[in-house]
Amino acid sequence: MALVTNVTGTKLNLKFQDGDKSISKTYGNIKADATDQNIYDVAKNIASLSEKAVESVKKIVETELAEV
Repeated sequence: MALVTNVTGTKLNLKFQDGDKSISKTYGNIKADATDQNIYDVAKNIASLSEKAVESVKKIVETELAEV
């Protein structure tokens, strides 16, 4: 059987350094047509509002797998 993947959502995850620990924040409902550059620019803007250093920026693409 063939497998089909459908993108069901995209999220932005920012990981901040907070002393000896890390804090992770996830932002959902990213537009499907947003480019990686757009997402990264938004991440930089969000990071500029924080006093904590950004450890990582991740784009999370959620997919649904189905057999056809």
